[in-house]
Amino acid sequence: MSTKIKEKVTWKRFGAFVQRLRRKKGLGLREMAKLATADIGGRGLSPAYLSAIERGIMPPPRRPVLNVMARILNVHDEKLRVVADGFILLDIEETLKPFPEYAPLVRRVQTGDRVPEGIFDAMHRALQNLNHPAIHKARYLAFLPPTPSGKAELLLFYRP
Repeated sequence: MSTKIKEKVTWKRFGAFVQRLRRKKGLGLREMAKLATADIGGRGLSPAYLSAIERGIMPPPRRPVLNVMARILNVHDEKLRVVADGFILLDIEETLKPFPEYAPLVRRVQTGDRVPEGIFDAMHRALQNLNHPAIHKARYLAFLPPTPSGKAELLLFYRP
């Protein structure tokens, strides 16, 4: 696959990710643009620009705008950066949710236990049980410290 095609795929993946987060938060494009513009200091992020990002027509924005988007969407900026860099995220909490036997591990991560013993084995077994294509690709790990609401996250990510 050519570099240009890979780049466009990354843009689309990032845009879809931001759109999911925005909709989950219950924000329209205009409302998000207005919040972002206010946060940036009036310089302006238009609904058209945000729409172009979400549709994968424009590349992910630079770090300062990513930080603003993360604040508005109430997610760690690192989460947006990783997806903007072309990685696919595996949220450990979401991946392990169907498996109640792993709930204690998830709680330990959420309360700030960086990498509880057994988490990698649990993820491996969960990905096998889910027949997830990332079973052999997920190689990178990021611990996102607790947010102001007190929730920490542990992410596995990989390049497709």
